[in-house]
Amino acid sequence: MKFLSPMTIKAGDAFIFIPMGEEWLAATNEEDGRVIAAGWPESLVKVSDCKVIRVATQESHRKMLVDASTSGGMRGSWALRQLKDLDEILGT
Repeated sequence: MKFLSPMTIKAGDAFIFIPMGEEWLAATNEEDGRVIAAGWPESLVKVSDCKVIRVATQESHRKMLVDASTSGGMRGSWALRQLKDLDEILGT
């Protein structure tokens, strides 16, 4: 089980993807210095290339993981695993 540090990007956070200067939404929690963005195409980016501009509430964080867990690919598998970890931590 992975615990999030205070400086971690988590699902539902909005961030600037610095190389493109665009605002993106995190679909998953950061893992190993990378995060998967919401939207298409599925984008896996380095956290070092990101700057958080809006932090998700607990409710929006969980909702984003639920929504992302229904998608395919890496985003869906990361989100499903992270949602199970979150539910285990919260006892839900």
